[in-house]
Amino acid sequence: MNLRILFIMILTVLFWKESVAQTYYHYSRTQYTYGPYYFSEGLNFVKDIVAYKRMKEKRAEFEAEMRGRTEEIRDYYKSFEKYPEKVADGWHTVTILAGSKFIDNRKVLVENNKIRKVYWDNWMEEKLVSTGSIVEGSCKIQLNTENQNLNRLLDVYFINYIGDPEALDSPPLKSATITFWTSVAKPEHVSFRFNEAKYGRFKSTNSVDAPPSCGDINEITFCVKPGVYSYKAVYEKGNNVTLKDKKIQVEEDSCEVIYIPTKKEVRKRK
Repeated sequence: MNLRILFIMILTVLFWKESVAQTYYHYSRTQYTYGPYYFSEGLNFVKDIVAYKRMKEKRAEFEAEMRGRTEEIRDYYKSFEKYPEKVADGWHTVTILAGSKFIDNRKVLVENNKIRKVYWDNWMEEKLVSTGSIVEGSCKIQLNTENQNLNRLLDVYFINYIGDPEALDSPPLKSATITFWTSVAKPEHVSFRFNEAKYGRFKSTNSVDAPPSCGDINEITFCVKPGVYSYKAVYEKGNNVTLKDKKIQVEEDSCEVIYIPTKKEVRKRK
C-alpha cells in the first residue's frame, strides 16, 4: 500500500464517518451523543490501517532476518571439511531450521544415531513425531507442536558436535511444580497474578488445617522452569484488597504449595 492510496483511504473513512455522525446527531437530537463516538471510531479505523501497515513491515523484516540467518547456518554447515559418520549417544545442543522461515536452538537426546527426545529452552520436552538417522551431522524430524513456525518437517544440524566431537552437553533441567490454593469461602471471587499474567478464579476451597497436596487436580498448578517467580492475589468482590508482589524461587524437580490468604487475613497483617 503506497502513501497515496493510504491518504485516499483516510480521507474516505473520515468523510464517511463524519456523514454517519451527522445523520445520527440529527436523529437523536442530543448533541455529542453519537457524533463524537462515530468520529472517534473513524480515527480508530485510520489507526488500524497504520498499525496493519507497520505490522506487515515488521513481518517482512522478520522474514528477511530469518532468511538471512537460515542461509548463514546452511552455508556454515557446508563449510566443514569433515563430518562425523555417527553422532555419539548423549545430550546435544542443535540448530533447527524450518525451511527459510524460522531458526531456533534445541537440546536433544541421541541414542543409536537417532534423536529420541527434544527439549525447548533447556527444560520443556516437545513431542517427537518422527525422526530419521543422522547423516553427516544432520537429520530431519517432525514435532507435534502448536508453534506454527515449526509445524512442518524440520532440518536439524549438529553444528557444535561437527566442530568438536567431544562437545557433549548436560541434560536439560527438570521442571518444577507450583500449586496455588485458598481457604476463601467463595473461591470463585479470588484470582491471582503469576509473573504478570492473571489466572483463576479458584474452583475449590480448603481448610487451613488440611491443605491440598502438590499437583492436586482441584487446584491451579503450574509446571515451570526452575527459577524465580512473582505472584499476588486479587480479590474480585467487595473492597479491593491486593497482596503485594511476593517472590518464590523453585528448584529443579521441586514442588511448592502456595496459600492465597483471605481478605480478612490480609487486613490483619497490615
